Amino acid sequence: SGTVVVDVVAEQDLFTNAEQTDRVITNTRGVSKMKRPRETVFSPNGQHVYVAGYSSNAVNHFTLSTSGQLTFVDHVNGSGKGLARAVALAMSPDGKTLYSASRSEYAIGVFSIDATTGSLTFIERVRRNVNGVDGLKNVEDVVVSPDGRNVYTVSSADRKLTVFRRNTTTGTLTYVERFKDGQGGVNKMHTPRAIAISADGTSVYVAAYSDHAVSVFDRNVTTGRLTYVEFHKDGSNGIKYLSGASGVDVSSDLSHVFVTSYRDNAVNVFERSSSGTLVFVEAFVDGKGDVSGLGGAYEVDAAATGQELFVAGRARNAIVHLSRDNTTGDVEFTSMYKRNVGGVTGLYRPYNVASDPTGTFFIGSGNYDNSVSVFRMLEARMPERESDPITEIAKQTVTNESRILVYPSPARSEITLELPSGVGACDISIVDVAGRVVLMLPSTTVTPGNPMNCDIQQLPAGLYTVMAQNDNTCLYATFIVLD
Repeated sequence: SGTVVVDVVAEQDLFTNAEQTDRVITNTRGVSKMKRPRETVFSPNGQHVYVAGYSSNAVNHFTLSTSGQLTFVDHVNGSGKGLARAVALAMSPDGKTLYSASRSEYAIGVFSIDATTGSLTFIERVRRNVNGVDGLKNVEDVVVSPDGRNVYTVSSADRKLTVFRRNTTTGTLTYVERFKDGQGGVNKMHTPRAIAISADGTSVYVAAYSDHAVSVFDRNVTTGRLTYVEFHKDGSNGIKYLSGASGVDVSSDLSHVFVTSYRDNAVNVFERSSSGTLVFVEAFVDGKGDVSGLGGAYEVDAAATGQELFVAGRARNAIVHLSRDNTTGDVEFTSMYKRNVGGVTGLYRPYNVASDPTGTFFIGSGNYDNSVSVFRMLEARMPERESDPITEIAKQTVTNESRILVYPSPARSEITLELPSGVGACDISIVDVAGRVVLMLPSTTVTPGNPMNCDIQQLPAGLYTVMAQNDNTCLYATFIVLD
């Protein structure tokens, strides 16, 4: 398919361009089970893509090329697998397990992922009122903790958040506990639509549609159990645009939480404390200032790089891109990718948008036109700072066709580095948020096409940048280290 370049705002600290590289429609190119697509997730290395076909009761599996083309591989479907009316998907950090949230089965489907092919194999279905499971009636979302030890769900019909313990070897789930709106001190969690967990695994956030609120839970990183902390509601503490809260995500540097408002056509920005509590900062509202495309703002995706936010504007048939300064946390509207505008195709009533782990691609689902649209970030310039290694990279243009891959992120003890083909051997530096080089690897260590494992146990928890450099190339990627 052809390439469509989308114009964006140029005068800003963090500048990005995007192009549409592909669109896949159900009943074409071998795809037959992707009617009314809802959620898309990437594998940890970004090479595999999984799309939930809500009305097809299926999960579709694609590979994604470096040029942004999707190739259909296979799908899983069938009754009794936690796939009927699948509204959400979640990938384990190790890339070994995929979880599906089935609204009509009141269940979570568990699938193993082949390490070589990426194909899915059904393992089990975890269902409401079976083996002590409480919750999952009209389950809306599912998330895996960064340490891979727990799975959390929210369900709208019974107003519950349910906690599961995850077997890190098999991926199977065991019920632990549940929280219900109006019980045990939990408040303002009526009709929960979305759930997110901080990259350090210490906080869980729930967006409640009918209560127009976001609830905060503290997570015990040893047991995975939760403690209710607080809520923030529309109409209080300066919050004016949180009616119909429908999506939530956390920045990779742990400093901010973002909550979308479907009814107020907005995305709200909260500052996050080290304990996980929130303070409202600002809201971006469709039609106010230069902001456009946020009508019916549904899901929000905070990119792993920490530099972008993507929002599905369901009523505007658009994906909205907001830029974020990694140093200050400042957010500003960048661009809108709208159906039938500027050559963009697809995106008819999108529920979901997802970005890949490297910040190279993002994919929006066209729920009403049974398609997914792929976009590639063309350029990235990081905010300039006084002379440090990151500033030197910021002065150069970095193309996403030649991004370094770093995974998993978050990580605790080890990361894998992959250089793209054709760049030659590079010296590798790992830089902390202050611009200090904390680890260096010689060019003989990492070569194109040869993934290398890197021990990071000596690094304190935080956000880091990997820089790969030689005489002709300067590449970067970010990752998070957990305690």
